[in-house]
Amino acid sequence: MKSISGFWAGTYAYPNGIAPSVDFDCELRESGGTVSGEITESHGPGQMLIAGITGQLSGNTISFTKRYKTTEPAFLWEIAYSGQVSPKKDHIAGTWRVGTRQGTFEMHRDAGELQEAKVHEMAVD
Repeated sequence: MKSISGFWAGTYAYPNGIAPSVDFDCELRESGGTVSGEITESHGPGQMLIAGITGQLSGNTISFTKRYKTTEPAFLWEIAYSGQVSPKKDHIAGTWRVGTRQGTFEMHRDAGELQEAKVHEMAVD
């Protein structure tokens, strides 16, 4: 079974468009159903944030908690994510929640990594 470990690019959106969506890059590590990694996201010019994630993968259902690595009070909360991993393990989509606010997110494997995987598959065939 293919792992979800690797590099991903994604976007998360706020409810009712109350704020602009945020693009992010993510490195996921999966081992025995446990998921960990880091997310890097930009919140405007010169404001790059890094967050750690920890969670679980059960079948095609993923759930993880994101915690920002900062002391800025505006980013000290934990955000719960839950979603579905596509059968090819190249797309993840779902929702995020913090307090009573929630929104959506989606992630795709990094294009460079996908190209590398295709070249490897062709060499093996």
